[in-house]
This record gives sequence, C-alpha cells and structure tokens, in this order.
Amino acid sequence: MTSCASEVSEVKDPLIQQIEAQLAKSCKEGASFSKKAGALGTEGSWEEQQVTWDQSVDASCPLTEELEMLLKESYLTAKVASNYNVTESGDTIIANLQQGLRKSSALQQQKVVYGEEDRIAYVYTLMKQDSWLYSTDIRLSVFFDESGRYENHSLIVKTDIVGISEGFHAGIQGDMLYE
Repeated sequence: MTSCASEVSEVKDPLIQQIEAQLAKSCKEGASFSKKAGALGTEGSWEEQQVTWDQSVDASCPLTEELEMLLKESYLTAKVASNYNVTESGDTIIANLQQGLRKSSALQQQKVVYGEEDRIAYVYTLMKQDSWLYSTDIRLSVFFDESGRYENHSLIVKTDIVGISEGFHAGIQGDMLYE
C-alpha cells in the first residue's frame, strides 16, 4: 500500500507536466542560458552569468533548476485546485486564490496564455507569504516562443521585514540562446 500512496503523491498536475516538457525541449535545442541578477533599481549593473551544456549528453536542464518555483505548484495541483476562481477568455486562463484563503497557499494568482497547438506561450505567477515578522512577494513571468521553446523569464522578489523601512528587493532576468 505504501508504494501506491507514494505514486499518488508523485503525480503532477497537467500544467506543471506541460511546462516541464517545454523546458526539456528547450534545453535539448538550446545552446546556452544567460542570467542577470541584482538589486531592483540597479538593473544596469546586474551581474551576468552564462551557462552552457552539451545537449548530446544527458545533462540536467539548467532551466528546471532556475524555474523550480514554477514547477512546485500550480492552480491545477490537486490539493489546492478547489481554492481558485478560474476564468477563461480566448487563449488566456487566469486563476485567483479565493478571498479569505490567502494563508492556504503561497500561490495567489497564475495567468497562462496558450499559443499554437495548445503550447504555453506565457506564464505569470504571483506568490505571497506573510508572517508576523516578514512579508514576501514573488512575481515570475516566463515567455515561450511560437514552437513552445523557453525564450526568457523575469523574477522579482521583495521581502520586507516589519519595522524596517527597506527590505530585500532583487530580480533575475534569464534568456536562452539557440544555435
């Protein structure tokens, strides 16, 4: 019985599975990944890092690690799916956490735009966590091209500590370069 229970906990929702598949395809076709990071307001001086890998070797995809937060939970994850109000308009789905349930999930909003052949073209995720000591606001936008390959992403993290006027505000900008 325990093996069956562990298999059930391993099941991922369809949105996460689709994002993982598109990221894996991107890594197989991508030549290198570039990432800039630093404090918000100083974007011109952010430090840049290049990551290259051999696609012919079964190497891990740097995008999977970089976008790990996006792959943990979506509005379709079984344990939280009923907590969201979902609206669809054309190629866009917007899921908002229901009023009064803010503490039930860090995921507050998710917006997904689909392109051709039901490939994901854009994902926006807003996460918030609060305690008596701090407040964290995380915003992640990920763009894919028309064939479903990852193009770029931006991540903004703002953590403010109660009683301190200025907290930690940083950003990351990632881009894939294809041959």
